[in-house]
Amino acid sequence: MANIIREYKRHYNKLDQVFECDRIHLDSSLAVLRYVTDREYRVAGQVTETGSTTLAVYEQGNRTVFWKMLRPDGSFQGYLVHLCEPIEIRPGSVSYRDLMLDVWMGQDGELELLDEDDLRDALAAGQISTEAAAAVLSEAHWVLSEFDRLVSRGEEVLSRYADLTPGPSPSERVAQVGSRRGVPAG
Repeated sequence: MANIIREYKRHYNKLDQVFECDRIHLDSSLAVLRYVTDREYRVAGQVTETGSTTLAVYEQGNRTVFWKMLRPDGSFQGYLVHLCEPIEIRPGSVSYRDLMLDVWMGQDGELELLDEDDLRDALAAGQISTEAAAAVLSEAHWVLSEFDRLVSRGEEVLSRYADLTPGPSPSERVAQVGSRRGVPAG
């Protein structure tokens, strides 16, 4: 089985993306992936440094993606739960349609609903219906109310796998397999 798994992230409001991730575990119902970022970016106003590692849990049919984010030194940065349409796991890939809203919890333990502006913009542009937007907001409130349980579940899944150390540096990763940088789907 290949050690690289493709994540296909479809969007309502922007170009679809494809990411290359390291396989930690993959079967027909569960994927555990790791990726190391090759560039700095922001989540909830916090800098995620080049070389940071994300450990992700995808469960077949689930409507959330669980991320545990670690700094380059392996220390905890935060949890991010993405809302999505049901996840599809196939040999060599995971795919889902992103529902724009995410829930973040950083080291301070505070929950933050992210990207409400993206949902409003998609609704205004006619990229998502009023009914679908209302359902996404309802689901976001469910994620907020169930966040502790979702984190416990994600951590329980991650605890099954010993090799969760940060991956190779971004330059080593690019030399080995390419990067997690999203590219428009073809």
